[in-house]
Amino acid sequence: MLNSHKIMIKTEASEQIGLGHIRRMMTLGQYLNENKNNGVIYAINKDEIAKTSLEEKGYLYDYEYAESEEELIKIIKKHKPDILIIDVQKLDSNTNYNFKNIKEQAGINKIILVDKYVENDSVDLMIIQGIQDHKFEEKFKHNSKVIFGLDCVFINTEFAKAKKKEIQVPY
Repeated sequence: MLNSHKIMIKTEASEQIGLGHIRRMMTLGQYLNENKNNGVIYAINKDEIAKTSLEEKGYLYDYEYAESEEELIKIIKKHKPDILIIDVQKLDSNTNYNFKNIKEQAGINKIILVDKYVENDSVDLMIIQGIQDHKFEEKFKHNSKVIFGLDCVFINTEFAKAKKKEIQVPY
């Protein structure tokens, strides 16, 4: 039997932030929906770019607006996901999530952060994509709550299907 979880992805997009966070999470959400039989819903910021980005892709992208921790908890309670994945620009200042409070108030089982590292017992996993410097790798190579490197980069399925093509570069 296939192991299935309901997943909520908290992400964002705007003219100032760009599309990187939401595009990366759309790639992950598509993979989870198509390959792991997971139900994915998005909690996004109140911005037309975020909304349009999800709506352009159609059926896979159900969403609700959540900018504050209180709004996020309300949406989690409504949809009852097992896992919350967070990929936002900042985890401090205006966001300032209290992960312990989110778990306790909303009943979420696991919290996963993407491209952020925090010292927090309520965060279950941190995925740091791409290439890190040697000091980072040494610090976290034995930390089971942190996975990092090129092996954990979310790649769009169309990009992953692309074939290498050699090109001649004139000298």
